[in-house]
This record gives sequence, structure tokens and C-alpha cells, in this order.
Amino acid sequence: MESVWIFAVLLTYCFFEAVLGTDVNLKFPDFHWDNEAAVVKQGTAILVGMLFEFLSVLLGIVLVFLLRIMSYHLLMGGIMAILIAAAMWIYKKIVKFDLRKLE
Repeated sequence: MESVWIFAVLLTYCFFEAVLGTDVNLKFPDFHWDNEAAVVKQGTAILVGMLFEFLSVLLGIVLVFLLRIMSYHLLMGGIMAILIAAAMWIYKKIVKFDLRKLE
């Protein structure tokens, strides 16, 4: 059963990080570049997104180690619920975003 939880939590992290990356890219757009690689590898959005993703994974690891006394299933379910709730909140912000602000 642990492998099912690990797979489910990983999928939830992938969904959360994709939504988070989209939100960060909308906040830090870069339309003036000379090289495509510079936008993808050296942009502010990439650094901020990686920082938030690192912190979210670190928070999950800390929760697992601090709350070892809890049921494993309850802990993994709680982490998934938090990630899904955060991803849905960010997704609602993205949907409401006015793309005309980027011009």
C-alpha cells in the first residue's frame, strides 16, 4: 500500500508544481530575449519557481519526519489534500488572470 501512496503523492506534486510554474511564469514574464535558452534556463521565473518547488518538497519531507507517530495513510492523505487545495487555489488565480496585463 505504501507504493500506491508514494505514486499518488508524486502525481499530486507534479500537478502542484505544474500549476505553480504557470503562475510564476505569469508573474515574471520575459518577452525581451536574445536566446531561447536564456529564457528557459536563466529567467527569474525559473529561479522563483524552483525555490518554491524545493520548499514544498522540503516541507513534505519535514512533515513526514516530524509526524512519524501519525498513521502513514493519514499523513500521506493530509499531504495530498494540502497539495491539491493549494494547486486548486493557484489554478483559480490563473484562470482569472487577464492576459492583456502582459502586453
